[in-house]
Order: sequence, then C-alpha cells, then structure tokens
Amino acid sequence: MKILLINPYHRVSYLGNEKMSPILPPMGLAYIAAVLIQNKIAVKIIDLNLNLPSKIDFIHQIKEEEPDIIGITSSTPVINNAFRLCAEIKAANPETITVLGGPHPTALPKDTVSNENVDVVVVGEGEYTFLNLIRAIEEKKDLSQVEGIVFKKNGEIISNPLRPLIEDLDELPLPAYELLEMDKYYSPQTKTGKFANILTSRGCPARCIYCNKKIFGTKFRARSVNHLLNEIEFLINNYGIREFHILDDLFTANKKRVREFCYQVLKKKLDIKWKCPNGVRVNTVDYELLKLMNQAGCYSISFGVESGNSQILKNIRKGITLEQSENAIKWAKKAGLFTVAFLMIGNLGENRQTIQDTINFTKKIDPDAAQFSILIPYPGTPIRDIILKEGKLLTNRWEDYDNEKGIAIFEHGELNKNLMEEMVKKAYNSFYFRPSYILKRILKIRNLHDLKTYINGFRTILTNFLNSVSK
Repeated sequence: MKILLINPYHRVSYLGNEKMSPILPPMGLAYIAAVLIQNKIAVKIIDLNLNLPSKIDFIHQIKEEEPDIIGITSSTPVINNAFRLCAEIKAANPETITVLGGPHPTALPKDTVSNENVDVVVVGEGEYTFLNLIRAIEEKKDLSQVEGIVFKKNGEIISNPLRPLIEDLDELPLPAYELLEMDKYYSPQTKTGKFANILTSRGCPARCIYCNKKIFGTKFRARSVNHLLNEIEFLINNYGIREFHILDDLFTANKKRVREFCYQVLKKKLDIKWKCPNGVRVNTVDYELLKLMNQAGCYSISFGVESGNSQILKNIRKGITLEQSENAIKWAKKAGLFTVAFLMIGNLGENRQTIQDTINFTKKIDPDAAQFSILIPYPGTPIRDIILKEGKLLTNRWEDYDNEKGIAIFEHGELNKNLMEEMVKKAYNSFYFRPSYILKRILKIRNLHDLKTYINGFRTILTNFLNSVSK
C-alpha cells in the first residue's frame, strides 16, 4: 500500500513577515513514518508549512501519488485546515482513506470523525496504531479489532478500546529524517541556524488543569541515554546538525538520567548546543544540575512559572511554589543559561490583583525573557470542563485557540475578555519596556549573532504586544 502523511499549514506572521515564523519538523509524523518503513510500507511526508501548493496543485499531487491512505496530524488551531485537506483529498480520489490524529482528534475523536470527509481517527500515540490500521485495511479485516481508533461503519461511529502506551521507547526507530527537508526548517531563536527537535521522553505525571495528557499520558517514559546519543550522532554525521531543541514535557523528571546524558556528551566531546524550550518544571532542577547542563552545551532553558500568586498555583494544581520558581531562575542564570519564564493570564480564580501579582513577580525574578499568554481551554483539559460548566466560551472557531493571537476566548468568575486582554498588554509593556531591562540586554550583546537573536526575539515580543494592543 502507498501511504501519505501530511502536516497541515499553520504559520504565524510576525510584524507582517511570515519568514519570522518558526518552521518546525513534524516529529510525530516522522516517528510514524519510521515505523512504517521498518515494516516495509511505502510512505511519504508532505509538510505544507514548507511548500504550500495551490488547491489545484495539491489535488494534482494527490492524483499523481495515488495514495491508498492519507494520515493528517492536527492540533486544535489547525483542525479546520485538516478538514479542508480531507475534502480536497476526497474530491481528488473518493477511495482514498483519510485518517486524522494528533492532539485535537485525540481529544475529540467522535466530533472529528463525524466530519463527512474523515474516515478514521487515531487516538493517542500513533506509531503502532496506524501500522495496525494499515495492516487491517490491507488484509480487509474488521477495523473493530484495531485498538486505538474511532471510525465510521454503516453510518455509525465506532470507538475501539485504547491501545496501551509504548512502554519501551527504545524499541521505536529513529524518526524518518530522510523524508523531511531538514535544511528548510527554521527558528529565529537558535545559536547555529541549523537545528533538530528531539523528543527524549513521553508522559508527565503533573496534574496541571490546563494540560491535555491524552496522547502521551501521565506516566513518565524515557529513552535510554545511549539511544538518545545515537540520534544526536546520526544527525551530526548525516545532516551536519549541532543544535538540538529538546521538546519533552518533563526532560528533568529524572535528574540521574539528565546527569548521565551530560556526562556522556562531555566524555564523547560532542561539540553541540542544545536547549529546553518547552517549559521545564521549576521543582525538578537544582544549581548543580543546571551548571552541568550548561557545561554539556545547554544554553537556554524555559520554565513553566505560570503565576506569581500562591493560591492561583494551587487552583491550577501546578504543584510548585513561588520560591521554587525564584530559585530555578536564579540558579539557571548563575549557571550561565538564558532563562525564559512562561506565564499565563486567566488562570482559574484569577482577578485583576492576582494577574498584577504575576506581573510583579515576573519582574522580581527577572528572567531573560518572559512569555505572557492568555489561558486557552483546549479540548481534553480539565479547565475546559470547568469553564463549560461554570463560565462561558466566547467562540466556537478552532482557529482562535492559538496562543499567538493573544485573544481571550472564555469568561469565568471575575475574568472577562477585556480584563485578560488589557492585562496581557500591560504585562508585556511592564516587563519589556523597563529601562533597566533594555540596558541589561544591550550590555549582553557580544557579537552579530547575539544582535540578530535579540532583534528576532524583540520582533516576536513586539508582535505579541501589538496583538494585545489591537484587541
């Protein structure tokens, strides 16, 4: 069978310049493709963020490829793009089986498969579920035997039992990088320009109410250090990549494993740069660990601080303290790392004063950069259930479920749209336009690369600020 995997278009325009938008490789599709290749199944990946064809060209490509099954990944803001692709695919070849997976279809599988152009939804981790689905279709077996899918049969929606999570991540082959145009992926926030995203673990046992755990679950599962180093050395030797962005939900969950990784990088004398951009938990680090990470090439770390108010942290079940956030930023800066703090406005139980507490606390701990986002009640999260029961959703447009837009899409308690959008504007203004902050950043510029990085970062910040101003 011929399989085609598609990453739908989703790009952000910073100050009208789409080239400033990061273009990140679709790692989920690359893992699925690798498992298919391992099982001798022909597969291709089309990333529409790299090359967005016209509708006519896309239909022509589908007719030319003649795939039996097309798999599409989708987050919530992209789901309508995915539905449009399915419609175009069915128009080009009604016999092609369309399969959707990813965060949104996993959270709302029945809603997703009810779309007339969607045949099957893969729920949760997709590697072996998709493989088993292909085999069942190829052998004309009853799809009710395939764990982890939701599908339509004679007009009825059938939900099969979930497939167990992959316990040993080392059994997965390395992502199918050969199917990706690695030289075209881009992020303005890199040290070297060329980079690769790496996932070293899956699952997070934290209970934060704003997080969707439906794909990787709550059990922490980690690849071995040797398996991880094999991937890094493969990327160095085959693509000349020496910068790596670790996308784990909880990279520092196992300090012993992180230390072993750092020791091996130093022992092998790997000349690499790496960072943790996804929000490390502040209660999983200490100064010695952060110092070792820096010695092994880590140059930047992001922390999920979320709020500057202790009660709000309890409300969202974050499981951290203000002191832990303050220490994590202090230790990371002392260890020589560039620090980023993630903050949310619109947490459960918030009001003007608690949001102001977050602004004040952010200035107090003084990270190198701060990202203020209005909370988004994504499908599959406990906070969405609370808002549906006690508050009000202001839009049914999935495209608006996008952090980059800086708009409030719900109201609850003392939180209303105007307050949240006003306070996110105030947060950016109050943090970034301090004379002391601007001077500090200027004094840290050492070379042209630093200057370029700060300019790119400032453009992003300015875009967020202007988005909030325009609301």
